[in-house]
Amino acid sequence: MPESTAGGVLPKLAIVTTHPIQYQTPLWATLAHQGLINVQVFYASDHGIKAHLDPQFGKTFSWDIPLLNGYDYEFLPSVKIMGLPGPVANRWPIGLRRQLKQGGFDAILLHGYMTAAALAGYWHARRLRMPILLRGESHLHQKRGLATRSLKRILLPRFLRNVNYCLAIGQWNREYWQHYGVPEERIRTTLYSVDNERFRQVSHENQERCKALRSEWGAQSGDTIFAYAGKLQSHKGLDTLLEAYRRLRSSRSDVRLVLIGDGPQGRELQERGRNIPGIICTGFINQSELPVFFGAVDALVLPSKIEPWGLVVNEAMACGTPVIVSDAVGCGPDLVEHAETGLVFSAENISALVGALDKACDPEIRKHWIQNIPAVLQCASHDDNARTITECVLKLSRQGSQ
Repeated sequence: MPESTAGGVLPKLAIVTTHPIQYQTPLWATLAHQGLINVQVFYASDHGIKAHLDPQFGKTFSWDIPLLNGYDYEFLPSVKIMGLPGPVANRWPIGLRRQLKQGGFDAILLHGYMTAAALAGYWHARRLRMPILLRGESHLHQKRGLATRSLKRILLPRFLRNVNYCLAIGQWNREYWQHYGVPEERIRTTLYSVDNERFRQVSHENQERCKALRSEWGAQSGDTIFAYAGKLQSHKGLDTLLEAYRRLRSSRSDVRLVLIGDGPQGRELQERGRNIPGIICTGFINQSELPVFFGAVDALVLPSKIEPWGLVVNEAMACGTPVIVSDAVGCGPDLVEHAETGLVFSAENISALVGALDKACDPEIRKHWIQNIPAVLQCASHDDNARTITECVLKLSRQGSQ
């Protein structure tokens, strides 16, 4: 890692988070690779590195892509904090204050404010007078109880007054920070992103495998294959998707639906799928293979009843695949609706989804959507996010040296 520039020692950013997450670690590597700041990541758990049971997927697995390459990191010992959910959100990192104090960091980056790791980072940063960057997924589009709303209205503005920059992952998240009193000059846009290049490259290099998958699924030339990818859970709106597909299939036989993933609804969906022609259930597919599956389908459908963002949409688009999302999916305004890379339909509205699926069967319409994807991904990229985060750190470093 670079140690200095012509102007002296590089500013240092500490990143404190729960555990290595497949969506985040490429961003840490990109920050380090740009060579404008030094980056050190502190983890409260090694969850995801070793095989573990994911109760939502219903199986034991570990991610099959590198999560620790390209940046400096340290796993800190941790203890469980009562009242926070496990297995990782409740881990409070031990020794973090010492690491932050000795490291001479110019700023700290936290993800969210409802994990023990984030709270620990916030607590120690405040006492060390260290500038704070905060990134999270919160939004105003989910109904909350009166007690929760009241508590947030009292506590959150006070919490956020001590944050130097809130990094908005999209329009919904920006509105959230604004709602709780963060002024515009302290909000920076860092659209949620994935490793676009990896998904694009793997999909592009496996075109023959993509064609083979289409054949395995029984698709003929000219057929349209839709896919859902993720955990098979009730809030994902899969009941709406299956019924919409059933109605569409009753009027045209040139469509297929591939359900990628596993979860609590897995067995139920398999049983229902047996009575509807053209449904394929793949089970869990790990990260290294996902780009091939996205490259084999014509459109991704995310029909969730509530979804803070929906990074699977980024993954599909990075493979050149257009998307259909419900209006309860957070990335809809930023990546789909205004960008015209697919369609947004009213959540749980079966008729609206049937219409969207039918429209997506037109190859000329899909071609238009696909042409719009590259421009969107220039903004929703780790490179763009890293530039914005680096700008914030450099500005805070200059202010601290004055």
